[in-house]
Amino acid sequence: MDYRYDPIYQRDGADSGHKQQPPVAQPQPEAEPEPVEVSPVTAQGERVPDDGQAHGTPPGAAAGSNPYVLVLMISGLVLIAAGIVSIFAGGQLVNMQMMATSMQTQQSPFQLMTYGQSLITLGPFLLALGVGTLLGVTFLKAQVWQKVNREAAH
Repeated sequence: MDYRYDPIYQRDGADSGHKQQPPVAQPQPEAEPEPVEVSPVTAQGERVPDDGQAHGTPPGAAAGSNPYVLVLMISGLVLIAAGIVSIFAGGQLVNMQMMATSMQTQQSPFQLMTYGQSLITLGPFLLALGVGTLLGVTFLKAQVWQKVNREAAH
């Protein structure tokens, strides 16, 4: 109790009318059991060597490989291909609109011109995004390779 202040404003003061609560016992945290490594056993009781598949590593994958890197690589290639196709398809639509024979058969040549120009405009951005994705994956792979080589050297 701090005697500088009026006991009415203190929790354990004599004049406050509050009873002092006994301290609550804190439950002790239980010790976590140590993990036990269990290797697979055949029906005859023989131990089977662990090939990493029990821990979720897919067969044929290197330890520590990231499946999302493969998705990024495929995405980068798809974006590059979509950019190239977009540029050429847009050019075809613009050229088709300008031909005299196709203008007679097409219902709305203005739509062809608009779609063609939109595809031509979108193509370089898709190309840049695809190349940027592949460059990012390349730098990521280089960083992992450097880390592995540095650990191997020490």
